[in-house]
Amino acid sequence: MSAPSYWSQCITLFLLLGAAFAGADVTAAEQSARLKDRRVIPGELRGKTPETLFFFSAADAAPIPLSKIQSISNQRPVSTVTARGALRRISLVSGESFSGEIVKWSPDSVELRLAGDDQVCTIPTDTVAAIFQPQGTVNLLYEDFEQEPLQWPPTENPRRDPQHSRSGKFSLLISSAAPPLHYQLPTPFSAGQVELSFHDYSTQDAGSIWIVEFRFETQLGERVLRTEIGPSQKAYALKAPLGPRFSHQQLRRTAGWHDLRVQFDSLDTMVLIDDAVLAAGPAMKGVLKSIRISPQKKAATDAQLRIDDLRITRFVASQQTELRAKTQDVLIMATGDEIFGSIVQVNATQVRMQGKFGAVDVPWSELRGLLRREAEPTFPPMSGAAARIQIRAASAIPQAPSEFLTVALESATADEVTWTHPLLGRQRWPWKRIQKIEPIFVGQYQLLFPGIRHLGDELRPQFRRSHPSGDPLSVDFSLDELPTAPVYVSLSVAQLEPSGPETPPGRPFLDELRAGHLGTYLSINGHPQGSLNERINFRTDVDKPDRLRIPIPIKALQVGKNRIEIRQHPSMRDATDFDDCEVSHIALEIERPAATH
Repeated sequence: MSAPSYWSQCITLFLLLGAAFAGADVTAAEQSARLKDRRVIPGELRGKTPETLFFFSAADAAPIPLSKIQSISNQRPVSTVTARGALRRISLVSGESFSGEIVKWSPDSVELRLAGDDQVCTIPTDTVAAIFQPQGTVNLLYEDFEQEPLQWPPTENPRRDPQHSRSGKFSLLISSAAPPLHYQLPTPFSAGQVELSFHDYSTQDAGSIWIVEFRFETQLGERVLRTEIGPSQKAYALKAPLGPRFSHQQLRRTAGWHDLRVQFDSLDTMVLIDDAVLAAGPAMKGVLKSIRISPQKKAATDAQLRIDDLRITRFVASQQTELRAKTQDVLIMATGDEIFGSIVQVNATQVRMQGKFGAVDVPWSELRGLLRREAEPTFPPMSGAAARIQIRAASAIPQAPSEFLTVALESATADEVTWTHPLLGRQRWPWKRIQKIEPIFVGQYQLLFPGIRHLGDELRPQFRRSHPSGDPLSVDFSLDELPTAPVYVSLSVAQLEPSGPETPPGRPFLDELRAGHLGTYLSINGHPQGSLNERINFRTDVDKPDRLRIPIPIKALQVGKNRIEIRQHPSMRDATDFDDCEVSHIALEIERPAATH
């Protein structure tokens, strides 16, 4: 017997957690702080201002200042956040990215809704660097029933209901008197997910069961997953008449809108209601070919069901996209082809591109994503408790990349965290949106260089910038007066050869680096600040860079223009050989004087 897969073990954990927490009021105080001395303390983050933000231990010990904390983790049961529309991975010119929905696009501004939130935030269009399908996915269908003709169902007069909707203004009203709704996939697939929202009145009417069927074609014939969503029963149910065998958890029906999601791949199958696992089991061992929505045969003739936000997504192998400089906007097709021009409109279903020979509308089902022409924005400084927020996963895709934002924390309560971001503005996030908070310092943070620079001399296809720049990296900033508190330059590095004190002695270039060759060096206003290599002990991959924080002596700074320069030394054996690495996200950090926090 083969060993259980990683996702099978996770599914078992989900079910156990669901049973443990069923009916319980899980509060946002379920956090833990990992201190810099490696202790882990349960408690919660609270404070009305950046200066009064402390972690309060559950054991009623003295409040712990952020300066002693490495990270604060949300200890709620792991789940993903359900999006109400077409989920995209939105990259900002700051180099950060998050999952969200495009609500409205104009030449001047973009309205975004972060996944799982009702609040819409508006940012300048020039701050958007790229929009992609969530990594490892292709969105085959998104239907919100807002505009006719509908993509689905293919009926001449669909009954759209303006009285109830999960998002927008309309939902689809299905009657038991009409024929069942059927969706035949143009191309069946073996790994992906189907999501839809349905409305439940929470009443119990005999003989009015609604069934959503997912039909798979296998080598043994057709297999059907049959979800029963009421209302003739007290709980939701799943049946698989021809197998495989599923583990079930009882989820009681409640009034209102709910989200049904079926996720499947070559190893596992999972059915969720509102991110709670209804049933889990092994793979269907086939391809999804169709979806059918119908009432049970004994249903009353006047039975009704309302659905909204139907999304069908196929899982694909992740592809690395080089975010290289562009003089035009670019659409990247699923085939790898590129279309150049100017992006005119972006919505949930398509992108309009104005090119040399006119405008073209490209559906998202044919796109990997889009890149906008590069700009050189300036970022205002943020003041507060600077921290990195790891966003709780908004994608159910296995091994989806983590998403981070560098923000200034303003306050925290048992329910939410308030923070500001130079592009997203002021936000209030419930704890369910946050996976982890990594405090940096209290003071002023200013992003100086949001881009990615490949230093070195060789082509590296696995880098985000495969071609080396060949020039030193220079970044300028201005000071109105010399700071009186500690100053740091922070930056991220990846694939940099290490020479730190704990570097394993077997590294091939360690002796050469410690002798002053092959290194990458930082200076400010011509004052050397040492090598970056000596600050790391291990070489990291491009998707998990090291974050360095380099103290800068006040005497190296000057009123007015200042310059940070990163320059490389060649190998002692070859004057044209340099260490290939990536440098990104250079920022200036000025701590608040100790007496004020």
